[in-house]
Amino acid sequence: MTTRQECFDAIKTALRPSLCFSGEGALVAEGDSLTLLRLLPAHSVSLILTDPPYHSTKKQNIYGDTAFAEDQHYLEWMAKYAVEWRRVLKPNGSLFCFCASSMSAHLRCLRSLMSCYPKDLMFYPMWYGRSPMTPASTAGKAR
Repeated sequence: MTTRQECFDAIKTALRPSLCFSGEGALVAEGDSLTLLRLLPAHSVSLILTDPPYHSTKKQNIYGDTAFAEDQHYLEWMAKYAVEWRRVLKPNGSLFCFCASSMSAHLRCLRSLMSCYPKDLMFYPMWYGRSPMTPASTAGKAR
């Protein structure tokens, strides 16, 4: 079995040309996220927390939100990530993917690419607030 430190060292080696910071237990790499993800060793990651462009909001002030003309183009792009997430996650790893509620069902369909993992692998935190800053006292309550 590979230890946490061995996984970290393997990731650090794979990302070395792109690293802009390396500290004890932390790495920061600069570059295209899909390209960097493809460099990571298989089964080396315990947790993926990702907040890709929502696409469905089509807001000009959110980077990448208007990059796709059609939903299908966005889903094809996300599918490329899903393949890599499956490859790099440890068998007991978890994925948290922030997404717009209107795209959640579509993104859940990508789960078929990750069928070898437990059914509770993927979680989709969604923003339900009516404004950019929802008070903590109302966060998570059904509306």
